[in-house]
Amino acid sequence: MVGDRDRSREPLSGKVEDPHRRIADLEAAEQEARRQIELLTAVGDLAVKLTAASADADLYELIAEHLKSATRSLGAAISTYDAETGELCLQCLAVEPQVLSRINQVAGRDLVGARVPLTPELHRKVVAQVVRPSLDPSEVTFGLVARPVAARLRDELEIGNLVGLSLQHGGELVGTAAIVMPPGQPPLPLDVLEFYAHVAAVSLQRKRAKARALRATQALKQSEERYRTLIETSPDGIMVLDLQANIVMANRRLAELYGCESPEELIGQSAFQYIAPEEYERATAALQAFLTARVMRAEEYRLLRQDGSSYPAEVSAALLLDADDVPQAILN
Repeated sequence: MVGDRDRSREPLSGKVEDPHRRIADLEAAEQEARRQIELLTAVGDLAVKLTAASADADLYELIAEHLKSATRSLGAAISTYDAETGELCLQCLAVEPQVLSRINQVAGRDLVGARVPLTPELHRKVVAQVVRPSLDPSEVTFGLVARPVAARLRDELEIGNLVGLSLQHGGELVGTAAIVMPPGQPPLPLDVLEFYAHVAAVSLQRKRAKARALRATQALKQSEERYRTLIETSPDGIMVLDLQANIVMANRRLAELYGCESPEELIGQSAFQYIAPEEYERATAALQAFLTARVMRAEEYRLLRQDGSSYPAEVSAALLLDADDVPQAILN
């Protein structure tokens, strides 16, 4: 009995949770929740800034600097992926100037603009995991920073944890990001980093699409200018018709043959009004056959001038097709 009573008076520290530990855990959880809210707010802020950015804004710098500030990191890097060459290219390295100078000195070159090929295996590895925590600068930059350089930088710059982000949109790899944290910092919330990666990827993909559209527009404009020059300087009469045989473009030589003062007089008129009445039925049948077979050999017709006189001419035609091989106009 005495022994049982004595045991009942033993301290209960092993059975009762330490209140100080409990308070510390609650404070840590509250701090983590505040940090997560802060980062989510920062992601929303980045999305707004990217949407409002001007056409000539440097989105790489904007994203990298914002990522560095929001995560309170030592630095952040943004790279883009070129699907045609299969290479990653470092576009921006957001770090303090003296740190950037030291990085370039250790690397023996300016890292911004550096390119590294992604093997099919490495490409699969990049797209398989959106957020990739690591301790290796070479791993989170996917080889843009060589391992010997990465080891020296880690020792010299007192680097803590690192995080690599795979920037993907619509199943397509757009680029990567890397975050370099100072020692002693708690891990960044992975779900928020995934959100960050998505916002950055969408913006960079939009920028890429606009750049492609601009290049296509410029190429089309140059092509049209060359095309128009060829038409204008041709010794033959040339016109472009819509599929109903209405004139939408003509050169000066054609205007001369039809007895017009300028090509503008022909725009909007039917090409058939310059064909002699006795040739009208044959020309109509030839046009229908041409639109069906897409082939027209050169044939001689009697054409009319504006004063009513006629003359013999050899007429040939070609279809102008769009990217889907659909007829858009007739070069005559």
